[in-house]
Amino acid sequence: MANQKKLDSLLGKHAAFWIRGPDSLLMNRVPSRTFKKKPIPKTDGTGIVDPLQIAADDIDLSRYIGVTADANSGSAAMGELIGHIGPVYPEAWMSAIIGCKIYASAFGCTAKKSFDGSFTEIAQEAKRVTANYSTAPWYIKLKGALSFGNSLAEHQDLSVRQPHLRGVVDMVAAFLGEERLCMEIYDHPVELTAMAETFADLWLKVAQATQKLRQPWHGGYVSSWKLFAAGLLIDYQIDATSILSPDAYRDIFLPADQRIFDCFPYSLIHLHAVGLHALEQVLNTSVTAIQISLDNETGNWDKDHIILCCREIQKAGKALLIVGELSSAEIDDFLSSLEPQGLAIESWEKTIVEARP
Repeated sequence: MANQKKLDSLLGKHAAFWIRGPDSLLMNRVPSRTFKKKPIPKTDGTGIVDPLQIAADDIDLSRYIGVTADANSGSAAMGELIGHIGPVYPEAWMSAIIGCKIYASAFGCTAKKSFDGSFTEIAQEAKRVTANYSTAPWYIKLKGALSFGNSLAEHQDLSVRQPHLRGVVDMVAAFLGEERLCMEIYDHPVELTAMAETFADLWLKVAQATQKLRQPWHGGYVSSWKLFAAGLLIDYQIDATSILSPDAYRDIFLPADQRIFDCFPYSLIHLHAVGLHALEQVLNTSVTAIQISLDNETGNWDKDHIILCCREIQKAGKALLIVGELSSAEIDDFLSSLEPQGLAIESWEKTIVEARP
């Protein structure tokens, strides 16, 4: 009973986080984070170490799906964040569903375009894969992954999180290839905008279908970023904007993203500290929360600039999650510079790199 009251109190803080209510500061501090080889498990009992093109049937779901590492105690709480069940290896669901070639290794997975031709031909292919998504092998595998996650959730009080679906601009970048994407912004901007809307339709269909396949947990859902919301919640990302100008993102991709955000009461968008040039455009959307990965282990980060951006996020009324390597003094700098309402920080003191690609 005491544990249930503690969990109820924590979930109340999470509910307050999304509306930037009082007592909504959330913290999770761990000593270190380790980057090491994680060979993606195959059904033949082996693991993929060196880059290799894979098919949906290659993935062993019994090892691919698991519990967030430090939630194995059986408790959902991770500091003041929430553990979950889901893939514990890299994911590329949407790129795979639209027919991209997926290459996996012990260090991640990458999507490569599989179709070439004139832009008209490519646009027709985008419409075809969108219309036929429900029979795509990777979509069928995704449903199997969620079913396996649900079976694990039957035996422990944990949520099955949303699969990592990336975002529309990332889908287009994978489908066209990054170089061609940059050229088509100028050669076929109107047609590219239409492709973004086509993939937004698909993103919504997959997101809504996968939510129906997951059981609500304590009346809500848990983000892959370990945040609970008392209603339908999506995680989103726009990593491919790192190669686009803010104007190109605003004119071509932002309308599709806005349409997606409008379909869910809670939404969180993932950004990188080294790629905040489109932040102003994001702040003009209805997204509920913004997550910033600090990437400071790269040695290329500007703490003062990031804090200024965080202030702008809070000024715009958005909840904020900061994730990355931080010393105790740096945590104090963020806490003293930002409002506690609707603020969450997940940090570790040291990044340990056991192996590099």
